[in-house]
Amino acid sequence: MRIHGKEITTIVSDLDGTLLGKKKEPDPALFPVIKELKKRGVSFVAASGRQYNNMRLILEPILDETPFICENGSLIVKNEEKNIEQALTWAREIVSEQIVVDTGSSDRTAEIARRMGAKVYEFTWVDDFAAAKNYAISKASCEWIAFLDA
Repeated sequence: MRIHGKEITTIVSDLDGTLLGKKKEPDPALFPVIKELKKRGVSFVAASGRQYNNMRLILEPILDETPFICENGSLIVKNEEKNIEQALTWAREIVSEQIVVDTGSSDRTAEIARRMGAKVYEFTWVDDFAAAKNYAISKASCEWIAFLDA
């Protein structure tokens, strides 16, 4: 879709506030605009996990699909119990899903990550960071993936 002479394929948006407005309920006047943008192939990226979830609840029934790009935060960790909570807390506001690939922790890293809502997967370390990263990618259900350091 072209707007002001530029090809637009993705919109990073704070649409949940716009859609809900002061009344905290969807404004039906915006639905045709959203449908038209989607029809023209524009993808939406929510600015945070909270916004993604809010917009999904509002728009899925209207569009009969999830109209937004899901953003994934992935961490590859080992014995990070002192840092994992802070890393997941910070990232929770900017991603839709959190994946933790544990490469053999002997501490409470995986337990803390699970308690915080992350999807935790065990991966036997083969002395190859690329293999661990590819494993994390295989577990992600989102189109965009950000690798974060614990």
